[in-house]
Amino acid sequence: MSAASPITRLCGKVAIVTASTDGIGFAIAQRLAKEGAKVLVSSRKQNNVDQAVSKLKSQGLDVKGLVCHVSKADHRKKLFDEAKKLGGLDILVSNAAVNPSVAPVLDCDESSWDKIFEVNVKAAFLLAQEALPLLREKPYGRIIFVSSIGGFHPFELLGAYSVSKTALLGLTKAAAEQLARENITVNCIAPGVIQTRFSSALHETEAAKEIGFAIAQRFAREGAQVILSSRKQKNVDDAVSKLQSEGLKACGLVCHVSKAEDRKKLFEEAQKLGGLDILVSNAAVNPSMAPVLDCEEAAWDKIFEVNVKASFLLAKEALPLLRQKKCGRIIFTSSIGGFQPCEPFEALGAYSVSKTAVLGLAKAAAFQLARENITVNCVAPGIVETKFSKILVENEPKKSYVLSRIPMCRLAVPHDISAAAAFLASDDASYITEEKIDNLTLSTSSSDADTTSSEDSSSEEEVTFPVAMWDFNQCDPKKCSGRKLARLKLIKTIKVKQKFPGIVLTPTGNKCVSPADRDIVSTKGIAVVDCSWARIDETPIAALKPQHGRLLPFLVAANPINYGRPCQLSCVEAIAATMYITGYKKLAVQYLDKFSWGHSFIELNKNILEIYSSCSDSQSVVVQQNKYIEEEQKKQEEDREGMNVLYGVIPVNCT
Repeated sequence: MSAASPITRLCGKVAIVTASTDGIGFAIAQRLAKEGAKVLVSSRKQNNVDQAVSKLKSQGLDVKGLVCHVSKADHRKKLFDEAKKLGGLDILVSNAAVNPSVAPVLDCDESSWDKIFEVNVKAAFLLAQEALPLLREKPYGRIIFVSSIGGFHPFELLGAYSVSKTALLGLTKAAAEQLARENITVNCIAPGVIQTRFSSALHETEAAKEIGFAIAQRFAREGAQVILSSRKQKNVDDAVSKLQSEGLKACGLVCHVSKAEDRKKLFEEAQKLGGLDILVSNAAVNPSMAPVLDCEEAAWDKIFEVNVKASFLLAKEALPLLRQKKCGRIIFTSSIGGFQPCEPFEALGAYSVSKTAVLGLAKAAAFQLARENITVNCVAPGIVETKFSKILVENEPKKSYVLSRIPMCRLAVPHDISAAAAFLASDDASYITEEKIDNLTLSTSSSDADTTSSEDSSSEEEVTFPVAMWDFNQCDPKKCSGRKLARLKLIKTIKVKQKFPGIVLTPTGNKCVSPADRDIVSTKGIAVVDCSWARIDETPIAALKPQHGRLLPFLVAANPINYGRPCQLSCVEAIAATMYITGYKKLAVQYLDKFSWGHSFIELNKNILEIYSSCSDSQSVVVQQNKYIEEEQKKQEEDREGMNVLYGVIPVNCT
């Protein structure tokens, strides 16, 4: 028997359900209210809202209603303001969707495409993003998107709509990965054909970059006349010159794929060469290096404009030429992040969602064009050794971590992707359509077992000072490094009201740990606050009142939850860093050795830890920290052509 009867298990909860005055949305709102929730229903029309509220209230249900066009920011704000009045928000159900195009995907007109993605995908993203402050105030939260079976198995006459629902699946995966540690679940329901009013209506682009260039080169070597393109004339000229120096047939044009006039010139050039047989859509941008719900709206728009909409328009505009040949090939470049948005891809949140949408586009277009002897497929690269992906493997420890999760134990190179694309373009693949070829399978890792290193424990250095922690019970016990240290008797758990005389590491400290703290460590010890970074604002750190409160300087996390993130260290990383900086380097390694990933922390931070450990005091540590960050920023700016957001460095406020 469940802990609560079905009729009361949502008692006291507040839920928002969009597009909830009819059909599926109304049924969801009704069910949530029947189970005890206060429900906010919404629709675009006041009359629909009034009728739905009246019907639900006549059943004795606790509901309120608002007019809400989900694509309008002021309407969404009113919805969340109303939720605040009711006591906050526990559940968000994003159900709103439109479909102004009842046609195969590549027959959809551009304005209909824009409307579909504006409401079905972007509005869902914005609703979830704007709901987060309220959801985070509660012990747990629920986000539920309503997708469609068409997101998996496209309905031909719901082409663009099906692609938008595939994108919604990608949004679900990326948001779930981001929010799992905050006790906020994100899920999707994907209905089939339901009896509702809705269901009754039933070339080479960006080829001057590494992967695109490798594909163009491979096609030309196999005898094709290749037209390649890029946004910059110099890139085009360099690429064409290189190919022609090999005796290959190639020409090039500047093409911003999101500009209609540039795409038109591309296809006109193909006509001059005798038509078009193969289109490879490879262009993509990523101006947001952040988890999906941290993406800014302008960055979201740019990502979907180039990565998804431009791919759709290129395929649509290529059709007249492909049809003239009686057969054709369309190849989209997606990404492994499109269907596995986990580490190390979490920071590619919105980009990964766009690549899920590209997978959906390939499926829907393949279904539409199969009878015309035009195949549509996808290559979904993993981490390929290019400038674009350098951020994910920018140092050897990061690279080692990624390689440990790839069965082939190596990164892909552009040649690997070009070989897959060449096969899909060949006659050998004439019977293959709606397929994706990926080159990276990420293995999942379980939490660390209570294992120690193979080194004989008898040779370990004795800990001669206290090591303690305050445990606020905010983290998963299976993944909590502090609790593992406690089980190994390497750390003592102390009560919140219990004072600690030594160095106290907290995220709110105002002075950096430095070698000058060695005497305090040796006589009074080290204590750390074990809490969730996502719930730092609700943690009563001020109640600890430490005499020697300290903040760690800039370091990069190596723990599996926050790998590669600046300053978001686990308990053991914070303790080990303090030991290392204050001269207890062997002890630091011993503590980290209790974790399978522990060695990576030293490897990631070896250089800067050595610098910190040679400083004289806190002030000199800060000077060295700021110098290091500045140098890293310069390196990353030089390496990252076209990337607008710095990843891996955040300012640290300490004195």
